[in-house]
Amino acid sequence: MSLFDQKSPLKDLEISHEQRYGLLDVGKASYNRQEELLHKKQLSLFLLRLKRIAQLLLAFSLFIILNDCVGLSSTPFYFPRVGCNLLEPNHACNTLKHLSSALYIIEMSGGFLLAAQASGIYYFLDNQQNSKTSANVRNLTKAFLGLYIIIVITRIILFTQLLSWAQNEIPNTQQESNFGVFLGNFVETEALQIIVTLLILLSIISCFVLSFLSIRYITIVDNMTHNQRNHKLRYYGILGQLEQAKSFELQMSLMNKSHQEQNPDESSSVVANFDDNSNRNVKYQQQVTGNFNRFSEKILEELKVSDSDE
Repeated sequence: MSLFDQKSPLKDLEISHEQRYGLLDVGKASYNRQEELLHKKQLSLFLLRLKRIAQLLLAFSLFIILNDCVGLSSTPFYFPRVGCNLLEPNHACNTLKHLSSALYIIEMSGGFLLAAQASGIYYFLDNQQNSKTSANVRNLTKAFLGLYIIIVITRIILFTQLLSWAQNEIPNTQQESNFGVFLGNFVETEALQIIVTLLILLSIISCFVLSFLSIRYITIVDNMTHNQRNHKLRYYGILGQLEQAKSFELQMSLMNKSHQEQNPDESSSVVANFDDNSNRNVKYQQQVTGNFNRFSEKILEELKVSDSDE
């Protein structure tokens, strides 16, 4: 046996072409799996933040509504020591009561809007796969932000009118014209009135900040869900098949156009033969596209089922 016929020990370490690409496919699948797990972790984080925002909005709405209910029941004339009789109010006290009720109703409407906004976020969390749901919730939140601004401006204007009218018509209200009366009028001491007013103002500012954050997080979750769906489709090879079919159609159309421009005097039989081949290729591409559409719908249904199971 010659030296060249001896089996090299390095041949045992060699791998075939199929094995090499098989290992690459396994590595690619592992990388895709890790990327998908990281994507799900980030998506879960933003969904948790949206859930916390909805819980805070509900808490603030309950706080504002309870505050208005306490004020409406304990101080129907808005000022604690105004000296008006609830059973037999005079004209000035009756007017003061109507203005106070308008202030309480405006505040309560803001609380109910906060509760509706939180409900919209919860609805989005349950239907995050639907892109129309995210768009509707974002538009609804933007509309609520506009209504909040209108409510705040209206509340300030009515309070200014009520305070100026009460100081001119009812003498006892001049001693209670402080900053705490703006939102903490049902509390007797001035220090507690200021504390309650600051807490409610902080809640209102927090609601504005949370509303802007909810719009941002809903947009991020919508984009991440869309990217995750496309990533899964690429993982199954669907988008690659569609891009290949579109590229094939474009290539055939360019070849047909170039052939006709370069050979204008060619016999009609050759051109007809080429056109016939092009038509067959186009029909094949349409068949591939139809198979892609049916396959993609089937995969999307499987993905929805798997996401619901998770």
